[in-house]
Amino acid sequence: MIEDDDFIVGSGDYLRDRGYLGSAKAREILLRLTAVSMEQQGIPQSEVARLTILQQSLLDELDELIDDAEGLAELDQGKKVRN
Repeated sequence: MIEDDDFIVGSGDYLRDRGYLGSAKAREILLRLTAVSMEQQGIPQSEVARLTILQQSLLDELDELIDDAEGLAELDQGKKVRN
């Protein structure tokens, strides 16, 4: 049972230390932790579901931005090597 927000904040360290960070498993764990936290705060289940879908969508967008940034960094690195 999650008792405070410190656990959720510290969960990123937990996932990183176990090699899950950035994985589908990490996303699943973080989405569930967030949902459990909202439920414990008394947020209605329908709102938790809506917010979880929104959070998942934002994570998808973030993944795309990271991929784009990594691609740009690789292009930039290639330009530096050629020059």
